[in-house]
Amino acid sequence: MSQHFIYPISDGDSSKYVLPEDWPVPAKHGHTSTWRLARGWHQAKVDDYVWVYNSCTLKVLEAVGRVSKPPYEDSSEYQIEITWDGKLSTELLKNPIHLRDLSQETRKNLISPIALVRGETLEHLEQWKNSI
Repeated sequence: MSQHFIYPISDGDSSKYVLPEDWPVPAKHGHTSTWRLARGWHQAKVDDYVWVYNSCTLKVLEAVGRVSKPPYEDSSEYQIEITWDGKLSTELLKNPIHLRDLSQETRKNLISPIALVRGETLEHLEQWKNSI
């Protein structure tokens, strides 16, 4: 069974985990992106879900994709390849999910930068995904 992870990003502060310049084009069109991981890289496996949590002003889940390649090290940083689900991400960009309505603990730097989704939040995301 696939796991679900929340990947918190910002929209431009001093963090290196920020939205790419061309965001949300890759997510809307089902492209593949490579994102950096500081910790938690060993948890993610191929076919796991990655939900993008905008941790700045919006504080919402705004895209979802699947791990398409095992995490790997490049230039002393771990990276993860995500193939975006264009249909689900387009729906999230139109109608984002607010985490304040769920039971998931969120902070700007969660288990920076990736956190396993559990409990009621996982049930909610599965129901939402299956309803689209």
